[in-house]
Amino acid sequence: MHLGLHNQLVRKPAVIYRRKFPETFRWKYPEIPPLILNFRKLATLPLRSALTALEPDYGLHLIGDLDSPHHWKFHPLRHGRAVPLQPFRWPYVDLLFFADNATHVWNTSPWWPNERWPRSVVFPLRSRPFDGFRVPAPCDPRRALAVLYGDDARVCVSPSYSHRYEIALPWRRVAVLCSSLAAAHPFVTRRSTVVARRRVTVESLMIGNRTLHSVTLEHDCSTGPH
Repeated sequence: MHLGLHNQLVRKPAVIYRRKFPETFRWKYPEIPPLILNFRKLATLPLRSALTALEPDYGLHLIGDLDSPHHWKFHPLRHGRAVPLQPFRWPYVDLLFFADNATHVWNTSPWWPNERWPRSVVFPLRSRPFDGFRVPAPCDPRRALAVLYGDDARVCVSPSYSHRYEIALPWRRVAVLCSSLAAAHPFVTRRSTVVARRRVTVESLMIGNRTLHSVTLEHDCSTGPH
């Protein structure tokens, strides 16, 4: 996916997208970040026109008559791989549309009624690194992800669905302690510290005791516009 072009779109001033990576264990695995893109002032029609203008390199697929106002797929047309029995290709970007009120933000799709977050978990948005860019994301990622994947971050669970093939996986899900996988798989650890009298969170991508990469982020949701 041409993320440079995608990043130009998201700089316009509410859409949350979930980039689909190869199936992995639960959210603690570092390559599955749900990202909030600030399309607050970008109307649906101009967005659709901007994305369809990228044909024939990229295509925009609307998911059925019922869900098309809520769920789009942006996918390559000239590269990637075919998804069996589907008109789109892998890898793709899901574009999901959200609404909000004074207390909550929620997914407008009828298929995901449980995707509902307190505004205090999401705002103010924090800039986070992603594929060489910095993108706005929930200020409290742990609590935001807990809505989707549960509160116990110590447990890793095998997937029940393959987005690569768009099918439910036939085998029983397996749950193990994430610590049992840490020597062979990368995980993100988080610690709070003070830098120049400012409290921050340091996130480190690690395999076992070896640090692959670290980033320093704003610590919490206490400052900034909501």
